[in-house]
Amino acid sequence: MSKKRLRFSIIFAVILSACTHQPNAPLHISALNTLPDVAVEFETTVIESDKQEHRYRWYFWRTANRVETQNLHDNSGEVWTKSATGEVEYERVFHNEKQIINYRSSDLNAIGAEPNWTAITTLLNPAQVATLMSDGQTEILGRAGIEYKNNNAEHPLNLVWLVDDKIPALIQRVEQEHPLITRLVAVHLLSHQSTVNYRHIDFADIGDKESDPFIQSILPKLKGSHH
Repeated sequence: MSKKRLRFSIIFAVILSACTHQPNAPLHISALNTLPDVAVEFETTVIESDKQEHRYRWYFWRTANRVETQNLHDNSGEVWTKSATGEVEYERVFHNEKQIINYRSSDLNAIGAEPNWTAITTLLNPAQVATLMSDGQTEILGRAGIEYKNNNAEHPLNLVWLVDDKIPALIQRVEQEHPLITRLVAVHLLSHQSTVNYRHIDFADIGDKESDPFIQSILPKLKGSHH
């Protein structure tokens, strides 16, 4: 290889490296128009004041207009779907009981739970990550990631954003004075637990079914519940 060609190769490699990671660059999740389909498993660790740790495993599935989660601790989940007109509907799923509570977009608006689709699809609140700046590169489960952190001592937030999957692989924050750590632990094939034979109940009809033992048992877990 000639010296001229070698010099060009080195310069190109340096430029490519600079484009891959820019130190102190912000994380622009609101500008993401399309997101790849993913099926992953997370573990969230809650650290109590006495240093005891509680660990919870949960699944996260994302396709173009649908996001589903499943809590492995109690086998319940949530499903968010966005229509062609941009309206978002929500389902609270109880797999053990084979029951689903359906929320229309009007129900969510009525209870003050207007969904933020960016937050749903990325697991990140755009307002919270607005102050994050890149702080290095890393790799998690063989996937390239960029480390981000803020400089807020009162509300510290650190995360690792996977470059190709467009999803956080690590989120470290403090909630009500308790450290919370959510970490990516596995990547799965895209699939969903079938809910074909589940009973569907409209959220608007909950008030007429409060004597139902199942409804009574789940009231504390429902959005907009008066429990």
